[in-house]
Amino acid sequence: MLRAGRMSKKTTDDAYENQVQLERRAEREGRGRNAEWPSQIPSRGWKDVLWRVFAEVKEDRVMLIAAGAAFYLLLALFPALAAFVSIYGFVADPQTIAEHISFLGGVLPSGGLDIIGSQLRSLAAQRTGALSFG
Repeated sequence: MLRAGRMSKKTTDDAYENQVQLERRAEREGRGRNAEWPSQIPSRGWKDVLWRVFAEVKEDRVMLIAAGAAFYLLLALFPALAAFVSIYGFVADPQTIAEHISFLGGVLPSGGLDIIGSQLRSLAAQRTGALSFG
């Protein structure tokens, strides 16, 4: 176990040394490390930038985090929509609901518009439903 720890430290040290050597070589070769504007970076420098971005994306697990965020957003979308429809149906009158549904016709697909419209109309019509104060 101790040996494995030493190997990983050596591997880490080697990776650090390789990175330092690459940075020194890039500075010597004039790849735009000291450029003040992106337009001053030559094409070889942009290649270095792309490799560094790729390495950082991989190291920081950006794709995994983005996938998790998209999953949880999709998971939370329908309960949030249901809560919004319930609250909106509680405070709006049927005439206002009809106007807003016609406005959403150009934005939402027809299937989604039918579902939201029917839910809003039924909530506005019952008014004495489960969602109330006192």
